[in-house]
Amino acid sequence: MTRVIRLGLLAMVLGITGCPVTSPPGAGPDLEGTTGNLQKADELFEQDAEAPTRCVFRTNDPAYWGPYGTTLWTLAGSAQEPFQQLEVELNKVEGDDTAGYGVVFCGTEETMLVAMINTRQEFIVGEVTRATFTEIVPWSSCGALKSGFNQSNVLRVTCAAGEYCLFLNGTEAVRFRDEEEPRHDQGGRSGYMVVISPLDSFPSGYVHVIFQ
Repeated sequence: MTRVIRLGLLAMVLGITGCPVTSPPGAGPDLEGTTGNLQKADELFEQDAEAPTRCVFRTNDPAYWGPYGTTLWTLAGSAQEPFQQLEVELNKVEGDDTAGYGVVFCGTEETMLVAMINTRQEFIVGEVTRATFTEIVPWSSCGALKSGFNQSNVLRVTCAAGEYCLFLNGTEAVRFRDEEEPRHDQGGRSGYMVVISPLDSFPSGYVHVIFQ
């Protein structure tokens, strides 16, 4: 069984969305086949006491840094069964500009779907299964994303009739189906994900991301 991916319709539509099919030079770090450096780290995703809908990730702990990077995630809130939609506003304050941050959805403790962006107007979609990341859509450019730090970007994922759609700041970036095992059509919990890059500098610098 295969995953079906549709980035826009034709070149005309791609021009409108600003989300080309190909990965740009110097795109975000390659996570394909990653094993052993994906960790569940609930304690690092803290609810803001002054804003209950805001979750703050901030760390410079060298235990999470390494030459191959570390991807940290958490599940939050109740499950959607089946999954229908998720919308999160993301803001990276500090950290390596190529490293991803974003959301997980249709998640369990062992498998989940993932959509991330970085501060270079790039996005990626993938699947995590038992600490292994598999690309569904490789790092790709999207002009609808705001570049740089301290910029708010809205990431929304919907699902209807088995087809997922990723919107970035209201612009459709990609449609895809998950038709390989393990399938996620029964839904699950959603949450957040942050990549600690080898280019981050711990403990002198921080990785700081705000979700709301």
